[in-house]
Amino acid sequence: MKTRPSDSTDKRERGSRSETEVSSGIVPPPEAVPYQSKAIALFQRIDGLDICIFCMYVQEYDKTSYSKNPDQDVIGQNKRVYVAYLDSVEHFRPRKCRTAVYQEMLVAYIAASRARGFESAHIWACPPSRGNSFVFWVHPLCQRTPTRDRLEQWYHQALSRAAA
Repeated sequence: MKTRPSDSTDKRERGSRSETEVSSGIVPPPEAVPYQSKAIALFQRIDGLDICIFCMYVQEYDKTSYSKNPDQDVIGQNKRVYVAYLDSVEHFRPRKCRTAVYQEMLVAYIAASRARGFESAHIWACPPSRGNSFVFWVHPLCQRTPTRDRLEQWYHQALSRAAA
């Protein structure tokens, strides 16, 4: 098995400031929030071919990259990671280890982020509609789509391992 950071891109999300916010003394959002977008993939060699079986899209926000003063907290933000999408296909072998390995990918990413100084992690935990896909365009017909409760349980199980 091989883990590959498939893509890493620096991006800037533009904020919008309204006249009301500026004139009323409300702390306005920053003009732009830069972040690094990454795709982390797991490949397994199956029948001589490297098959991508797991992919996770993350965004990393580092307050020092958009604050003029690194010691100043920008609107309560700190170094955060956001797991935007996580998707897999059932091709992993042996099948009985699939959940543990996929959860370990998430746990290892969070641990590596923590070691790099990130303080918070946010996870998008909404299952796709049947026939809709986040990362992989096609899933095996026999692969079930988790319910919201099952997906949340999966993340809680993974995160309890990360906290240990």
